[in-house]
Amino acid sequence: AADQLHLFCEQQKLPVVATLRDTQNYVQLAARGLTLFDVAPSRVEKDLEQWQPLVQWLQR
Repeated sequence: AADQLHLFCEQQKLPVVATLRDTQNYVQLAARGLTLFDVAPSRVEKDLEQWQPLVQWLQR
């Protein structure tokens, strides 16, 4: 599915500025009403790293 989405974005000339891994962190945090940005960075370090390109792109 990810490959198909990437191909579609290429065909539509849509930028892919980030990809996020499939992790239980999102499920567990959402169940508590939290985001990655609400907990200790050391707990979600890999996920925060993946968000950086998107955050930087949004701040442009």
